[in-house]
Amino acid sequence: MGYRTILTVLGVNDPEDDLNNAIVTAQAVDAHLSVIVIAIPAPPPFGASAEMISAVRLEERQGDMAKLIERTKQVEEQLASSGLSFDVQDLYTESAWADEEIAERALYVDLTLIGRCVARDGELCRRIVSGILFQAPAPLLLNFTDQATDLKPCSVMVAWNSRIEAARAVQQALPILRQAREVRLILVDPPAKASASGEDPGADVAAYLARQGVTVTAETVAGGTRPVGDILKQRAREIGADLIVMGAFGHSRLREKFFWRRHPIDDRDGRPPSFSQPLNRSSGRRTYSHKHQQRGACGQCSGIDTMQAGDLLPLCFDIARDVVVAGLPRGGMPVALEIAKALDAPMTMVFVRKIGVPAVPEVAMGAVVDGPYPYVLKNGDVIRQAGISEAVFQFAMDAELREIERRKSLFERILPNIDIAGRIVILVDDGIATGATMKAAAMAIEQRGVERIVIAVPAAPAEVVADLEDEVEEVVCLETRSPFGAVGNFYVNFPQLSDSDVIDCFHQLAPAAR
Repeated sequence: MGYRTILTVLGVNDPEDDLNNAIVTAQAVDAHLSVIVIAIPAPPPFGASAEMISAVRLEERQGDMAKLIERTKQVEEQLASSGLSFDVQDLYTESAWADEEIAERALYVDLTLIGRCVARDGELCRRIVSGILFQAPAPLLLNFTDQATDLKPCSVMVAWNSRIEAARAVQQALPILRQAREVRLILVDPPAKASASGEDPGADVAAYLARQGVTVTAETVAGGTRPVGDILKQRAREIGADLIVMGAFGHSRLREKFFWRRHPIDDRDGRPPSFSQPLNRSSGRRTYSHKHQQRGACGQCSGIDTMQAGDLLPLCFDIARDVVVAGLPRGGMPVALEIAKALDAPMTMVFVRKIGVPAVPEVAMGAVVDGPYPYVLKNGDVIRQAGISEAVFQFAMDAELREIERRKSLFERILPNIDIAGRIVILVDDGIATGATMKAAAMAIEQRGVERIVIAVPAAPAEVVADLEDEVEEVVCLETRSPFGAVGNFYVNFPQLSDSDVIDCFHQLAPAAR
């Protein structure tokens, strides 16, 4: 079975290169070409009133819609002269909703193709990848070259790690692998046990591919402490691979997805291999929990304080490698301080904010994490139940981004310059209620190429701990309970912290560990 339906996504302002290349690719395999032309409005300006935002955004929306209609018409005219079977959809959506909207339109395709122009648009590409990779069934092919994607490449490198994601990627890539002149199977530090890789590493998948008419050469590569993505890119250069086929390498989400990335060996694309190296979440994962003791008929909880929580948590860790402790301000910083002291590790913080429902701010409808492109996590159930519109969500998110900017300007002078890529990161908070903020922080940190993520908290609901187990390798939680109540109920001393308290935490840390 080949690729009978190919989807490509175009930005409303993109030149025609991506569309031209998609047409050539679809013509080569006689596929139906489905095109989404997307426009994402700019967020409202900081500090503007709701009335001003409504007027400005209405004017912008009218301009964006006119441009989208015109661009869609141009795409339809170009496809009509291509001789292809095709369909074109236009999509005008807020950035926070784009991934879901794109995924809905990608449910019935065999392959999603992203070209160079869209790949260079960081925010749009991130939304497309998030939607296709995690919410749609078909594989994703990223082509960073200015040439049309060749679905009959000469040399293919398969990154293999004996996981279900890699197996699915190989199965979906069979139409390509069968036609390739050379297929190299690369295993980075394969486990030495028959159940995972065969007595001869790679022998199991090589035998499967041989039965599919694919001739494979398998080789193992010693990784050492280098990130898997860097190793794969280097080996792809060395063998002159035209295409890398790989799974999501055990990405945190339970629904194992995969993607293909064409020509990641060209450093000019400027993109880190973060998508190519999510770590395995199910292998060797540990959850530490100590059930809360109860006293008396009323079931009151025995209390802990921040210092005790910090003293106890390091006892749960069995980590001897390079560690960075990252606290969630403000409440997580005193706990992070004690863990950093115990592990003699550097400490930093994650600029993350809960996005509360306007009428009930303590109820999280999402969370946002600072970055070049802020990472946004939405709680779809809360948003639907509360009847939150896209504009209201965006307005609330912008308010939290302003608070993040305020904190960054205040704390940046005391924050150490720490590169977390390739290191173990321990995410710490004083407790978890819904898990939205911690999950957003974990997902954002994961994209920075870390080796492993550990979540460490003194208290959390049992069901939230179970959910977080699907996101990271280890969850360390001393007190779990269901029903949970409030985090403060687990503490004897639970004061509200100020910015000065956060700054003091860094001053208390030994200079060598900052």
